[in-house]
Amino acid sequence: MMQVYCTRPSCPNSEKSLQISSQQPPKFCIDCGMNLILNNRFIATDILAQGGFGKLFKGIDTNRNNHQCVIKQLQFDPQLSDYEKEKIKELF
Repeated sequence: MMQVYCTRPSCPNSEKSLQISSQQPPKFCIDCGMNLILNNRFIATDILAQGGFGKLFKGIDTNRNNHQCVIKQLQFDPQLSDYEKEKIKELF
């Protein structure tokens, strides 16, 4: 059994995993339609941490024999200015 997380922040499934019985996960989230294989390579398998600027996911890299990796997701407050968003990107 494999767990796969949707990384779209607005997805109703972003806080819970999809239980996958096969080793071949679905390509798209069943709730929001987002591609679950990020950049045609990475799959989020667990939430490690989350905070004010985003989430950290445990993942696998399908281009490296399913080697474990960390996926960083940056989330902005929509009220931030463009300058503030660029500064956060630099620090992230």
